[in-house]
Amino acid sequence: MPGYSWHVRGLIVEHTPGFSSSYTLNGWVMGDHPQMKGENSEKFYRTMDEAGGEVPLFSEGTGPLVMPQSSDTAPKDLYYGGQSGQDLSRLCIDRYNKEANHVALMDGSVSSVGLRDLWKLKWHREWETPSSLPRMPRE
Repeated sequence: MPGYSWHVRGLIVEHTPGFSSSYTLNGWVMGDHPQMKGENSEKFYRTMDEAGGEVPLFSEGTGPLVMPQSSDTAPKDLYYGGQSGQDLSRLCIDRYNKEANHVALMDGSVSSVGLRDLWKLKWHREWETPSSLPRMPRE
């Protein structure tokens, strides 16, 4: 189990021999994150009201936490997705062969979001959608 403790009360983790994946939290909405007092402090959402309903809370992914930047790149493949770091490649897994992923938003809804469209969501307060979205490995 990952060693994150920033007042997160639990992580939902799926595990089968040889593979593991999780529902990955958006680090930019976590209270008491260590980076909240650093150079990236203005990117954090501090309340649910401030964030609004369209901000991602968590998604299916390959790790416990992401802190996306609009400059993040796509993974090398969509079967394993990204396996390190805290970028959007960790959410680019094609579990359902639809090149989409389920994303839970701050308003409590869950949406199926195309993998390229993950870059269109407002992950942090200063998020700007890139003018050119990354190409997925199958494109």
